[in-house]
Amino acid sequence: MENGGQEIPEDANEHCPGPQSESAGKSDSCEGCPNQEACATAPKGPDPDLVAIVERMATVKHKILVLSGKGGVGKSTFSAQLSFALAAMDFQVGLLDIDICGPSIPKMLGLEGQEIHQSNLGWSPVYVESNLGVMSIGFMLPNPDEAVIWRGPRKNGIIKQFLKDVYWGELDFLVVDAPPGTSDEHISIVQFLQATGIDGAIIVTTPQQVSLIDVRKEVSFCKKVGLPVLGVVENMSGLCQSLLEFKFLSVAETGEQKDMTEWVIAQMREKVPDMLNFFAFSEVFDSSAGGGAKMCADMGVPFLGKVPLDPQLCKAAEEGRSCFDDIKCRVSAPAIKMIVDKLLSQIKVSRMEDGFGRIGRLVARVALQSDDVELVAVNDPFITTDYMTYMFKYDTVHGQWTKHEITVKDSKTLLFGDKPVTVFSSRSPEEIPWGEAGAEYVVESTGVFTDMDKAAAHLKGGAKKVIISAPSKDAPMFVMGVNEKDYKPDIDIVSNASCTTNCLAPLAKVLNDRFGITEGLMTTVHSMTATQKTVDGPSMKDWRGGRAASFNIIPSSTGAAKAVGKVLPALNGKLTGMAFRVPTVDVSVVDLTVRLEKPASYDEIKAAIKEESQGKLKGILGYTEDDVVSTDFLTDSRSSIFDAKAGIALNNNFVKVVSWYDNEWGYSNRVIDLVRHMASVA
Repeated sequence: MENGGQEIPEDANEHCPGPQSESAGKSDSCEGCPNQEACATAPKGPDPDLVAIVERMATVKHKILVLSGKGGVGKSTFSAQLSFALAAMDFQVGLLDIDICGPSIPKMLGLEGQEIHQSNLGWSPVYVESNLGVMSIGFMLPNPDEAVIWRGPRKNGIIKQFLKDVYWGELDFLVVDAPPGTSDEHISIVQFLQATGIDGAIIVTTPQQVSLIDVRKEVSFCKKVGLPVLGVVENMSGLCQSLLEFKFLSVAETGEQKDMTEWVIAQMREKVPDMLNFFAFSEVFDSSAGGGAKMCADMGVPFLGKVPLDPQLCKAAEEGRSCFDDIKCRVSAPAIKMIVDKLLSQIKVSRMEDGFGRIGRLVARVALQSDDVELVAVNDPFITTDYMTYMFKYDTVHGQWTKHEITVKDSKTLLFGDKPVTVFSSRSPEEIPWGEAGAEYVVESTGVFTDMDKAAAHLKGGAKKVIISAPSKDAPMFVMGVNEKDYKPDIDIVSNASCTTNCLAPLAKVLNDRFGITEGLMTTVHSMTATQKTVDGPSMKDWRGGRAASFNIIPSSTGAAKAVGKVLPALNGKLTGMAFRVPTVDVSVVDLTVRLEKPASYDEIKAAIKEESQGKLKGILGYTEDDVVSTDFLTDSRSSIFDAKAGIALNNNFVKVVSWYDNEWGYSNRVIDLVRHMASVA
């Protein structure tokens, strides 16, 4: 019999680690084996598979092992949702399910019935999303209810095979869902992964004492073998759900039960309607001894946080969905997100991808051509200064940079002509010393740190203000020419909205100010972007979005029209829209169809827009009556150029207007304009 290349004696015990293993003759499974003494004293040679495992894992940046002291604590549920969370943050993620005791990951990610597929590179993961691949021992079973009754040597051999034969490609994170407890295969996984440079382990428990006893053993095991404990997660930490999801009963002294749910809900709706938004919390397990937090404090390991027992999370896991895509997981999803953020901080990972990417480089171009804005520093942890120089100088869409000669002074400085620009390469925003470089305004153009809390990290490095070059769920949003006058000096973090909102909002403002808008629908015909696929590929959230960008017109969603309601409150709830992604590299067009409150002929509408384009909105809203096409607007710095000949009216109350925009260059100009405006009112 073989165990990953090792000959296993036929009379070996069930969980034999192999005669060449470091634990040969010493592990618990060796007790009573007729070969124990021979294995313990025999010379140990190098494991022939270990080199292959190390080579295979070389393309994985971070490896995280998810453990539990015992089964039934929700370890696999947490592994699945951790993987979903990391993928939602645009990391490249792999989830390896080697929980031989009961592989449940296929069900939790909607992959039941999948099989192992082999290519020239090895076993191929099954992709849930374009950046989330899964490989599970469950894929080897003929049906999901099949019992796993392999002997120890075969188990260890399978574990090795999964580690050395699965081709993940370039990964940011590999999450490994391991068997519970401290079995021999559990020990084997740790030994193999330690050789590849594992970050550490997350241990999942529940608050009940019997679970914590087992977790203490797990923590001790990790310390004994030198495996860092990244933290403990307390799962099922109290039942928490909306009052609307409860069933209310009246119980008589005889024990007879009567369903009173409808009556209770009706009473709340009539007398205290606000209670319908309440959540109820109840402890499931006794936590009087302090639970996971107290245990972590006693043992000197990090406590990552608590995940409540949320029926909606359970339902998401049963249906193979991410809790982050489910608005009903209003309690569990934020709890897991906080744990993930703490984990990333724990292992010092913050992704700032393409900090000098498309928008970052174009904003820099605009700044370098401005007399009143000075570029003093850029940050990108993923490219060197010489490659940064090349990417800035040559641009397929906007042409070669000719204003200054750009050269590399050293690894931390670029020269634009004679002007030095400091280059940082930090992954964490809070570690970027913006203040030392003299940077007062930071343009957050990574597309990652788009909420207030994440963007605020730049302030810790000395920045005074942060401009997010993307829509934000909670940062105040400003569109030049529309609502920039609402900005106040005490606002430190702002969003410049999206390129489409910057095109749509000025146009909608003119129509609403002059004629009033009752309701409207918008379509943007948008150039393809870097998030799309060059050839057909997996995109589980948006199947059509996974089709080849250069060969298809792809319907898509956009929040640009609804965002207009944030910068023009009078239009809140009156506009919505969609997008078509088309195979052009730049320049997009908005098609806005509205019903007007005040009747107006199309000529009157054209006249109003032309007047505004030459007045208050000059430089932001343009006007043309020429027979133009999209390439005529390449590198046009205006936000929105109204095409008078492209619009049409059905009658004096129902009209379609069309406006072009360079979704890269026009938007980048507005970012710098917003910086100027903020500085002017400081």
